[in-house]
Parts: sequence; structure tokens; C-alpha cells
Amino acid sequence: MKTIKKLVHDNIPCLLQKGKYDDGRIALQMVEEKTGEYYMDVTTNIPTAVLKPNEVLINDYAASEGIAEMLLNEKIISKTQNQVMTTFSVVYPIYSVKK
Repeated sequence: MKTIKKLVHDNIPCLLQKGKYDDGRIALQMVEEKTGEYYMDVTTNIPTAVLKPNEVLINDYAASEGIAEMLLNEKIISKTQNQVMTTFSVVYPIYSVKK
């Protein structure tokens, strides 16, 4: 994973990192800036979802609620008009990664 931005989530300084899932899709995660310890997965990978190479699904619920808005404000992602519904009826908006 490569660090692409310093961010603060719930008053915890973090590093946003970009890498790839095994299938080649973009993966984003956050680690604590001070310790380098894993903090959260920012993206989720749904293999059946039809995505362009620069598109991702953001985990924006529970502990990571608000992360999509933060990444939008930081101009790291932009929202597309598309979405994916999982078999559990969870709807994920599709975002494009700018960086």
C-alpha cells in the first residue's frame, strides 16, 4: 500500500493508503499515523460488481460513517451516478478515485 494523504477520522490522525485487491481493483485503507497500525478498510470489493478501473465502493457505515464525505471534500474521490446492490440489499454508491 502506498500512502496518498494524511487525514483525521474521529480525532485520530491517519494515513490513507492505496493498493490493489487480488483481482486488481483499487483498495483503500487507513492506518494510524503514529503507530502504523491498521485502522479501517475504506473500500469493499464485491467481485460481481461491474466497475471501471478507477472506480471503488466505499464502506460508509458504522465505524466508518462519514468517510465518503471526507474523501469527497478532500477531492480524493468523486461520486458517479451508478450504484451496486448486494445480495443483502445493501446499496453501495460507486465512486471514482481521482488520485
